[in-house]
Amino acid sequence: MLIEELYYLDRAESALTAFSSIMKQSPQACPSLFIALDWYRNQTLVRTSEAEISSLITQYFPTTIYKVEADLPKNSVGLVCQGLICKKPSLNKQELLEHLEQTQNRWTK
Repeated sequence: MLIEELYYLDRAESALTAFSSIMKQSPQACPSLFIALDWYRNQTLVRTSEAEISSLITQYFPTTIYKVEADLPKNSVGLVCQGLICKKPSLNKQELLEHLEQTQNRWTK
């Protein structure tokens, strides 16, 4: 997601699909595959300014990648995307943080 090359995302999906029956039959044998599946489904990409990143990295968001972005939507301070879906542009720092926190809860989607 960081380099925005969907080829790698397709390869990850193919690998997880190939091992899906093993993960169902013997989940205790493949914790790394479940971590990969979680990353594949729930990674978060935050595009914002360097100043905003500095304030966000002091908090723990385990599946989050930060990217300095010069070309943000008009009047926004950042954009939070989970997988291939982006939330509406954040208009202030508090809204950016709220959007980021929403991506961390995997059980209420």
